[in-house]
Amino acid sequence: MQAQKVMQEIAERKEWITIWQSAQISVEDVGALIELGDEADDPSMESDIDGELLKAQDAVDTLELRKILSAPDDGRNAILTINAGAGGTEAQDWSEMLMRMYTRWADAHGYQ
Repeated sequence: MQAQKVMQEIAERKEWITIWQSAQISVEDVGALIELGDEADDPSMESDIDGELLKAQDAVDTLELRKILSAPDDGRNAILTINAGAGGTEAQDWSEMLMRMYTRWADAHGYQ
């Protein structure tokens, strides 16, 4: 039991390191592209820089989200309840749209 906890902790830390290194590489790539663009004075590199900048921003956002959700209880399950309330079929449709939105977001971010 203790060994399993230690192995889980090691796996979590390795995952943190991998994400950190990925973010660091993305940020360094953006810096290198900006320098190349300045030296070459080539406006066509702007789209490449924008693409790499978006990758770097996504990597940093992922790190920030992991940091926010790193408390001991953040790994526990959560229950989300959506009630249509008053409003008839329009309220039911809105509730279904919210449920679909939350479900897709959770699937996209690896939640079950």
